[in-house]
Amino acid sequence: MEKNLISSGSDIITKIREVAGKLKVDIPENLKEFDTWKKGIIGAVPYFGEFLNNALRTRDDSENIKILSFYFDLDSQFQKLEEDTIKKDYLKSDEFYCLIKKIIEKVRLEHDETTRKLARNFVLNSIRKDKPTIDYRYYAEKIFEINIEHLNILEWYYNHNWDAPNKIGSDYDSQKRLFSTNVGQSFVEKEFQLSVLGFLYIVQIDAYQKNRYCLSPAGIKFYEFIQHNESD
Repeated sequence: MEKNLISSGSDIITKIREVAGKLKVDIPENLKEFDTWKKGIIGAVPYFGEFLNNALRTRDDSENIKILSFYFDLDSQFQKLEEDTIKKDYLKSDEFYCLIKKIIEKVRLEHDETTRKLARNFVLNSIRKDKPTIDYRYYAEKIFEINIEHLNILEWYYNHNWDAPNKIGSDYDSQKRLFSTNVGQSFVEKEFQLSVLGFLYIVQIDAYQKNRYCLSPAGIKFYEFIQHNESD
């Protein structure tokens, strides 16, 4: 049985390499040898290789480039994880298989590279023991409504500990004016969108009729969850 699985995996990897070569998508050095590929996502997640192969056969070139780039990036980071930090039961579960399928189906249509990176972090961190547990099914939909500007705003709230109504006052107002000026005109819109997602909530309105927000418990949890250091 193991021999058949390895043979099947070898065939799938050969096909993925062929597609990558045709589309001129660079294969990372650590993924060029079959023994290395076996240690990655294809070897760890049952039936994922078959899904990936089928996805690449039924999409156009622009979508396939996004799928391959996402997969190569995800796999490279996955192989850097320490074995004892991985939730192995979850990694092999139907739930995770459905999650990664859902993410890739959305990645193929996502033009924003930073959003695709966040989606990669989302998949990678869902299998890490050292990350908080969130509702993966729910946030798999929401992750594609977020880009680097949203994350920068969350980071500002998180780093300044604007996480309780009694902390929001004149100091908050003055620092927010400086920060929002650096972000640009999209700041108000992005901040409101984060409140719709449940990551911020309105605590009051200031003297200029502008909303004062506070970082919600969901926002704190999500921000801590989505972080990933590529050098780890």
